[in-house]
Amino acid sequence: MGRTIGEHLKTIADEHPSKDVFVFYDAQLKKTSITFKDLHTLASRFAHILREQGVRHGQSVCVALPTSVELAVAFYGAMLAGAMAVSCEVIMDKAQVFHHCINKDATWCAIRDNVETFERNDLVATIEDPSMPTLKRVLIANRPDENNDVQGFLDMLRAYKETYEDRESADTDTCSLWLTSGTTGMPKLVMKSHRSVAEASVVEGGFFPTTSRNFSNSPWSWAVSSPFDVMNGDTLVQPELWTKPEDPLKHMADILKTDPLEGAFLTPAEIEGILKHWDLKKEGKLADTFLVGGYPISQALCEWFLTVTNNVAVRYACSELLTISCNIISDITHYKDFDCGKLCRGKKVDWLDVIVRHSYVPEASILQMFIGTKIKAVNEKMEEVPRGTPGRLMMDSVGVFNGYMNEPEKTSEALTSDGWYLTSDAGYIDANDHLVVVGRYDYIIMHNNLHIYPSTIEKPIQRFPGVKTVVVVPIPDDHNYHNICACVVREPGSKITEADVIKAVTDIYNDGEAKHIVAPQHVLFIDGIEVNDRGKMNTNSIIDHAVKMIKGSK
Repeated sequence: MGRTIGEHLKTIADEHPSKDVFVFYDAQLKKTSITFKDLHTLASRFAHILREQGVRHGQSVCVALPTSVELAVAFYGAMLAGAMAVSCEVIMDKAQVFHHCINKDATWCAIRDNVETFERNDLVATIEDPSMPTLKRVLIANRPDENNDVQGFLDMLRAYKETYEDRESADTDTCSLWLTSGTTGMPKLVMKSHRSVAEASVVEGGFFPTTSRNFSNSPWSWAVSSPFDVMNGDTLVQPELWTKPEDPLKHMADILKTDPLEGAFLTPAEIEGILKHWDLKKEGKLADTFLVGGYPISQALCEWFLTVTNNVAVRYACSELLTISCNIISDITHYKDFDCGKLCRGKKVDWLDVIVRHSYVPEASILQMFIGTKIKAVNEKMEEVPRGTPGRLMMDSVGVFNGYMNEPEKTSEALTSDGWYLTSDAGYIDANDHLVVVGRYDYIIMHNNLHIYPSTIEKPIQRFPGVKTVVVVPIPDDHNYHNICACVVREPGSKITEADVIKAVTDIYNDGEAKHIVAPQHVLFIDGIEVNDRGKMNTNSIIDHAVKMIKGSK
């Protein structure tokens, strides 16, 4: 393991020079790939170009390239230059960006000193636009045209001989900016250090020993199946989006049929779409193992996953920390709702070998990191609650972030002075040392003197015949502080009523063991619940919609 991303990548390149690190399939299923050795070589050359163009240590390089080999080289090149790399494809409207480029088939890298915000239109601008006062360069990364009149970005780097070796960055410096999921509204920019990414990748490698070649459709600015997953020597396979396929779900199905993948990160919506182009009886299951997370995994959902895969790896992870725990399930009888498994232990590392081979001496705290992630649940007074009692989760682990970009107040709220990260999730450690995450602490319902977790009300309603989906949210109330609102999506043809929904709760929670549970004060029947590309909903938006519906009915 190296001190920086560049050193760590070089170590893997020396050990696995000819192994593919990234594999992409375009709309016609043409395969392009790059090995660890070539990635290190080309990224080092691009880093030299960036330095020649004036990029300096700690500046931001915004890479607005579609998922492709070019993105991989530019993204890692920015980090190897000592800059902070951020992939912008998840928040940009490329049609608007292309409008400002001479070659409308081009994509671009925006080099900036600082990223103030990530509002949607922040990067959709001309070079002179006042909304981008720190923008210094726009580099156009082309692909060769049919007549070879334009030199391709990769061809240019293959002919370029100068490389840059970063000797300025410390292992604690920020190497990349990630986006949070935006579950609570506007995504935040998470600052990840060289050390956190390198160490966490080694730890994560201990979770998935049988899935060294994984598929993902995730944007590179998300923690889920991020480009750093390859830092443990794995291969990441993705759709290439230089030219978008007409039917993305069919394209994903074709890739899974073409490439012998061991693992896949797919959302339920993506799986449902892929199954329209897949015959389970003839073609078998989609992949041997599904890596799932980022949203609550109920027993019913896990059971459905097992109809299309042999194993489900339920993992709890976040942009601020990477993977915390994992539960690999092949038998549904061994799974309970929201069970995220044992805490991360990681691979056993011979530190003497690391020190001798790579001249890297870890700090004393790092030598202890493989003991495992530390976690506790606290109440609103920040007091630790007894084991098995739900509370707000706090964690101390490898991979902890450096803070939120340009948001010192939110950073101080999330990181304690002794290095613990205060999450927005509610959960507990059960008798088997498994992490159980019951929902978002942000949306805990404080009804009179009761603290109610939405999942405890959602579970009985979800099991009621005729319910397709349910989300329980807090509604502000002058007397109770919060009232409970169940937003229900009916199955087609279902005629369930408000009384049915309330009865589903009271029939389950009518004894002393669950006396803290009360029936919803509001039941709203809605057409559907919008989720983003990664299967997450915007709870704030649901609450706002519910409040308007309740006010409109009075």
